[in-house]
Amino acid sequence: MMRKILRRIIKEILWRQYLRDLKKWVLSPG
Repeated sequence: MMRKILRRIIKEILWRQYLRDLKKWVLSPG
């Protein structure tokens, strides 16, 4: 039970980081 919750939290954090990096890459020229 706990493991599932932790996995979901980690996935969400990684997904947010990925989106932030993607935005940075898209916004930066070149």
